[in-house]
Amino acid sequence: MKQSVFIVITFLFVITITDVSSPQERMSAKQTKTLGDSLMSTMSPSALFSGMKCSNIDTVGKSPLWNLYYQFFDLVTPRNSKTYYLNGENGKISLDSIGPPIVGLWIVREPWIDSDSVMKIAEGLGGALIRNQYPSCYAKAWLNAWGYPPFYLEWKIEYVCPDSVRMFRINAVTGNSIITDVELNEFVPQEATLFPNYPNPFNPSTVINYSVPKQENVMLIVYDALGREVRTLLNEEKAAGSYTVEFSAANLSSGIYFYQLRAGEFIQTKKMVLLR
Repeated sequence: MKQSVFIVITFLFVITITDVSSPQERMSAKQTKTLGDSLMSTMSPSALFSGMKCSNIDTVGKSPLWNLYYQFFDLVTPRNSKTYYLNGENGKISLDSIGPPIVGLWIVREPWIDSDSVMKIAEGLGGALIRNQYPSCYAKAWLNAWGYPPFYLEWKIEYVCPDSVRMFRINAVTGNSIITDVELNEFVPQEATLFPNYPNPFNPSTVINYSVPKQENVMLIVYDALGREVRTLLNEEKAAGSYTVEFSAANLSSGIYFYQLRAGEFIQTKKMVLLR
């Protein structure tokens, strides 16, 4: 009897310990910014959102810790201008510190694409290949608006590896690649892949990314919902690597379309929606 009681008590103790522990809550950039805006409305309603970053973002654009920046500009007394540094961690927001305005960092205004969308783009541009070939790599993300020409919002995604850092810069409004220090063909894909297009739905253009593991003839064809060929985007020999193709549907009507990649024996089809 004593032994049975001991077993029951031990079991209950283990259950209690298990319930206390919980995984870190991961959030997208816009989810975190919503919390940051709420806090700033009580602290400094005139402060404007100036950017954010995270040190470890996953493939779906979420991170357990975001750092946000808000700036207040006092035109009457410039020395009173200040920057608020916030932490968005595990679904909660808090003030980290207050300092002088950040030189060169301007105001981030809507619209801008969320981190979940930008990570799909970065992964399609070569980030997925980096992760697959170098499992120890991790990704950082920054959202910035620069006050110097050219004036634009950008996402900067860095894949940090033991031997190097590979960076993508993506326009935070259009989703187009600005510049990259990654020579994508240095990373030879292990298999052919057709990535989801972005944006989707789209109007009037969208970007399609694909990769091939060896040199061969590659075809990329768009079909309508009835299976009729609409346009051949690509039909040529390609070396092993990752590529980007832009599809413009300026003369097409709204509806569902399909795009198909053919590379040797590989055939894959995905759906996209033109919404006017």
